Amino acid sequence: MLDELAKFVFTFPFIVRNPSETRVGPTYPHPDKCVHKFLTTFGNTETKAEAGYYKFFSYLFVRALSIIKECDRRSESLPEWWRSYLAKPNNRERLYSEAVKFAESSLTPNPQKGEKELFKVIPSPVLKKEAVKAVIYFDEAHELSNYQVGPGQKNRLEVLYSCLDIFLSCPLMFISTSTTSSLYQMATPLCSKSDR
Repeated sequence: MLDELAKFVFTFPFIVRNPSETRVGPTYPHPDKCVHKFLTTFGNTETKAEAGYYKFFSYLFVRALSIIKECDRRSESLPEWWRSYLAKPNNRERLYSEAVKFAESSLTPNPQKGEKELFKVIPSPVLKKEAVKAVIYFDEAHELSNYQVGPGQKNRLEVLYSCLDIFLSCPLMFISTSTTSSLYQMATPLCSKSDR
């Protein structure tokens, strides 16, 4: 379903399924191993993890823009072309690996600046100016809730969600999917920092 969405809306797909599941048998879609490792291990405090996540998104937006400008997409719509580009062997893995390397080794840039530049080249949807221009989805997002940043701190999924707040004013939508049948176990306790 989300793969079909990518034909119509510019999409960054992330499969954060635990790569060890592939040892049991074939999985589809295949996990983005470097993204899983980065999201589950980078930073030993909430602040450091958030900074790393910001750097990751910043690089992702800037690099996507440069790829769009470098490539000849002919008459295809931009979302469909981008989907095809990421489906080609090694393109997706290379893009995500570069973003991880950048995030692990650089100063914190402003992720909103890269996002604004990218949105200049993504055409606005026909119906509304305020409509979503891009989607970032995390398939198997529940996997991140299994990893704590540090003792007594938020889990990695909570840190990721708090990091995404910076994009609230942007024409960007985040989707988290899960195949677990025990979603109630992922709910934040009443007394947690999310103030449910």
